[in-house]
Amino acid sequence: MGSFDNIQRKQTTHPPSLVQRVADQANQVKRQVENLAAEAGIHSFKDTVSLASSAVHIGYAEVVDRVKAKLEGPPQGPFPSMLDLQRKFPQAGLPDRMMGTTLDDALMNDPHADPDALMAKIAAMGMNTVRLGAYWDQIEPKGPGDADFAKLDAYLAAAQRHGIKVVLSVGAKGPNWPEYHVPSWAKPKGESVPSQDARFRGQSEDFVRKVAEHVADNPAVVMWQVENEPFDPAGPDKMRLDQGMVAEEAAILRQADGHRRPVMINCWSDADRRPMIDQAFQLADLVGLDVYKRTPAPGEYPRTVGTPSYALELAKKTGKPAMIAELQADDWGSYRTNSQDVSDLTHHLEQLGYENFLFWRLDMNVTRERQGDNSLTETEAQLTHEALQQGR
Repeated sequence: MGSFDNIQRKQTTHPPSLVQRVADQANQVKRQVENLAAEAGIHSFKDTVSLASSAVHIGYAEVVDRVKAKLEGPPQGPFPSMLDLQRKFPQAGLPDRMMGTTLDDALMNDPHADPDALMAKIAAMGMNTVRLGAYWDQIEPKGPGDADFAKLDAYLAAAQRHGIKVVLSVGAKGPNWPEYHVPSWAKPKGESVPSQDARFRGQSEDFVRKVAEHVADNPAVVMWQVENEPFDPAGPDKMRLDQGMVAEEAAILRQADGHRRPVMINCWSDADRRPMIDQAFQLADLVGLDVYKRTPAPGEYPRTVGTPSYALELAKKTGKPAMIAELQADDWGSYRTNSQDVSDLTHHLEQLGYENFLFWRLDMNVTRERQGDNSLTETEAQLTHEALQQGR
């Protein structure tokens, strides 16, 4: 492990304070790796150095996940399921196994989009569920006394006609960039935690209450999603919501429908989001993970193995199901999604123990089909068929 210690002795033109910080961080990794090696039963100097080298190059969290997976294997089920949730919420109309997609504001804002045709497409893919957003800036663009639910109602009615069950995301944050779909009159002040702005928080909670009361008796809606990735610092300003606001909005949703439907909170699956997953399990009836294989950030292994395994372990401890609320089937930056990646990620997560999936997102299917490429739609339809057949 001498390579760590030598950092302090090397000559450099950097300021001493920077050198010391780098040395401190390197020695901290050294101690962590030595502890991890001892825990894993790795005693040889060569293997410990190899482990340390991995920690430097791919990150300590990933090394921990990889060693843990090697030692313990995949999480051991059975895990809480949608059937368990059906017994707890018998009036919700939940499916035995949830397979579907998200229809986000990119399509809902398209003036040429036909709600009936889109729901028919989802049904033709064999899916039984769609996640919709009640987007605040669409429903109350001019002010709190000017709510217009016509567009949302059209999509809910179309879902009902085609036998598609709806997970409805409600709050200031909604699926898709820029994350915060807040009308101009309700924009929060410059806080990184906008829920600390009492005016914004009150207006957001009022909006959640209006939506919940408006759709409380709509049979198409089988599940609430409170906010979208609420604890994740997201959007152009990297803002996040605090636990108190999310808890209050979850209580509003439960009260509005007499506790007939479960409340989900979804979380990003990077390794540093695990405290947020802890919070979600405390507040929600089930937790959704948003799992992306390809992003601009490193850490594919924690995103697709470590954190999903962690969530299943929490599900088993709490008795609350974990599902995949977003499975990457969409482009990101220079990455172009493809059928093989979507299929591989789905089968991998099934092997870990996940049964319920919402692909992200229908807009990509429509875009690819306009380009003459039906492969994504066909792959998702096949994966859906396989999953629902297994559930019988």
